[in-house]
Amino acid sequence: MRNLIVQRFKPSIAGGYRAPQRGMATLMVTLILLIVSTLSALAVSRSVFFEQKVTGSDIRNKEVYASAIGGLDYGVEWLRDQVEVWSDLVGGVGTVNATATPDAMASTSQGVDTYDHFITYTLLTEADTEPALIKVTSTATAQNDSQVTKTVEVYVLQSSLLTPSAADGPPLLVENCIPAGANIVGGTPNITTGASGYAIGTVDGTTDCINEGKFDAFDENGNSIPLVKVAATNATGLWGSIFGNLTETDFQIMARDFPAKFVYVDSSYSSTGYYSFNGNTWHEDLGSSTNQVILYFDSSADCPPINGGTVIYGLVYFETEGCTGNGWGGGEIHGTTAIEGDLNKFNSNASLIDLELDNFSGGNTNYNFISMVPGSWRDF
Repeated sequence: MRNLIVQRFKPSIAGGYRAPQRGMATLMVTLILLIVSTLSALAVSRSVFFEQKVTGSDIRNKEVYASAIGGLDYGVEWLRDQVEVWSDLVGGVGTVNATATPDAMASTSQGVDTYDHFITYTLLTEADTEPALIKVTSTATAQNDSQVTKTVEVYVLQSSLLTPSAADGPPLLVENCIPAGANIVGGTPNITTGASGYAIGTVDGTTDCINEGKFDAFDENGNSIPLVKVAATNATGLWGSIFGNLTETDFQIMARDFPAKFVYVDSSYSSTGYYSFNGNTWHEDLGSSTNQVILYFDSSADCPPINGGTVIYGLVYFETEGCTGNGWGGGEIHGTTAIEGDLNKFNSNASLIDLELDNFSGGNTNYNFISMVPGSWRDF
């Protein structure tokens, strides 16, 4: 039987025949997968890049914001201690002072970058107006990228601590009177007058209600002179006549910030105060002729005498009305002693000596009270 062998052939493109080829399909699939993987990697890389960029921008924005606020805080505090900020003032409302950046805030480093500060003070009231309204503006700019910048501002009120009249007040100033029945006896309580010639003044009383008692008056050369009394006009009480628009809380803030300069004495001061006080008598020397202080006795501390050879330069203020100044032996106050209400008793060998308190008022003031205007803070 004949065996027949049948062979099948596939036609080739050229019309001939060839064996099957499967490698081309595999290669195509591999290339497609490679392209997809590459595109995916590029997409992920791009996403990470933009995420890092956004994160970096967010960090720098936070840094420049913090730097601008820090500059503003420093600028406000710097303004408090300036004797004459408006030395370059041309005049008028809205005049901008020469920009001033305190050296300590020239630049700050926040980690990612370092930021330069530019602080500007703009006077919004007329020159010499009390209180003055000032706009404080702080701009922080990144050193490595000047496009990263932030500006913030706030409005503040600047007031002298004492009114001009109080700065040149008489050595003894009472709110009301030294009544006829007041006990001004014992020793020789002396008053040395200054250029004004006034020895005792009253804010809400009259010169007729001031009992001279045993007070003796002398001029700057030690010559005995008549005791001259003066009464204020358009008075606003002892506090208003001396401190103007300030409040007792304002003074307490100053005493907290500058305890050696502004001494607020209440019933707890003996255990917490900057100076020593036994709760009954004040024995600490304070200040000098060019570095004056304000010593404030709250009503809870009553009216402690100043004796034992103690010497004080500045203002001594007694809040207690009807003060009885017992035991003032040998104490000296160069400046003004101010007493609320009536002065009912003063004795022994105290010396009250006139001294202009130019550390606290006028063009020579060394300290200003700064308070922020509520709701005036802005950022840009």
